[in-house]
Amino acid sequence: MIKAFELVRLGEDDVKAKFPAMYNAFCYGAPPHAGIAPGVDRMVMLLAGEDSIREIIPFPIRAGHPQGYHARPAPASGGHIRRPFHSRRRGSC
Repeated sequence: MIKAFELVRLGEDDVKAKFPAMYNAFCYGAPPHAGIAPGVDRMVMLLAGEDSIREIIPFPIRAGHPQGYHARPAPASGGHIRRPFHSRRRGSC
């Protein structure tokens, strides 16, 4: 990622300052689609003649309605947590 930004004359410090969330995410690796997702859902939306992608996605998120991931479990106590085989500290790539 840094090499790509160097093409437009942005150094690593500039990338960290301007795009901290993306920089931290890429510290854990590139997305499985390598940033070139096909966008099949949008193509189907256009082919179906729909104005909104929510008509195509089977379970769209609706504003103001609770979702399943909002009801997350209670925090784990110290005895339940096992360290992963590697750990990263935030901001260290």
